[in-house]
Amino acid sequence: MFDFDLSDTKAGQELFEMGEKNGEKKAKKKWRKEGRKNFLLMLLKSQFGKLPKNFESSIKKSTPQTLSKLGKSMFNFDSIEDVYEWWNLYGKTVKK
Repeated sequence: MFDFDLSDTKAGQELFEMGEKNGEKKAKKKWRKEGRKNFLLMLLKSQFGKLPKNFESSIKKSTPQTLSKLGKSMFNFDSIEDVYEWWNLYGKTVKK
């Protein structure tokens, strides 16, 4: 229909840049969330040892808000039972 390459136009270049910036923002957000999950799992494992798979799965599926709350509470836990109790109140129920 048109005999030109959109990427050769100023509008095409601007659209490309907008899409690129949007993609970068989404990727950064995703990696921050994944990093938070992995960091919290690492802390829990180093403090309490191996964690049940269903608990790890619940953490991986949780919201950023829940992860932030969990991170703030990490130093209040004396046992893995404390973690489960917290999770039952603020996260999802975990089978022991």
